Amino acid sequence: MHLDRQLLPHDPATWEKVTQIYTDGGTPVQFRAKKDVARFFDGFDLLDPGISVGHRWRPDPDDSRDPEEPTDATVSLWAGVGIKP
Repeated sequence: MHLDRQLLPHDPATWEKVTQIYTDGGTPVQFRAKKDVARFFDGFDLLDPGISVGHRWRPDPDDSRDPEEPTDATVSLWAGVGIKP
């Protein structure tokens, strides 16, 4: 799992808590900026919209979401899909 500290509040205690939640759930976490995640897609053709915050990557326009839409800070992870050319 790759999260971005720039999307989270500038609060090391929050970062530590998020890390512990993922680690306790068996998912190691690594904080990476969007540009650092982008390198994992080198050599692939990114599908639109490219690399985006997870909840913004191809949202279903017909989805009747909860009125309290998640924020970039609450999701705080990058998503993308690349295909081999």
